[in-house]
Amino acid sequence: MSLRIQAAAVEEAEQVFAAMRLAFEEYRGKLYPESGALRETLEEVRSGIASGGAFLAFVNEAIVGSARFRVFPDHVYGERIGVLPAYRGRGVAAALTRAIEASASKRGVSLVEVKVRASIPSNLRVYEKLGYRVLASKPYPIGTDVEITLARNLTT
Repeated sequence: MSLRIQAAAVEEAEQVFAAMRLAFEEYRGKLYPESGALRETLEEVRSGIASGGAFLAFVNEAIVGSARFRVFPDHVYGERIGVLPAYRGRGVAAALTRAIEASASKRGVSLVEVKVRASIPSNLRVYEKLGYRVLASKPYPIGTDVEITLARNLTT
């Protein structure tokens, strides 16, 4: 498998949006509250890329995943890191996360945060294997799910 991670410009928002929707589609109707990725619009994705950044993951020439990030004074927040189901377990999410970390380092930011749902423990394990540690958890205002915030300090 030839995996390539490429920064995505605002002009590539449609590809980022499409990959995100395909990656999160399997959760439609299974999570409560529903994943925000399934409610986002193309314009929101464009705005997100413009205010932070995004990456696309390719296997050969096929887009197999995407990720976005936002930059804050004290950390970079990785969000909507998603991999198409047929390509999971092959290191794509790890590669996208490492691209976000590299972008944080270039900006002089040493802390990267991500959030996962307790109802998807496989996502929690992915980030823990990458060196992320749980910072906090809180229940969603509606539903029974719990949001877990993880962080990795890039200088340790």
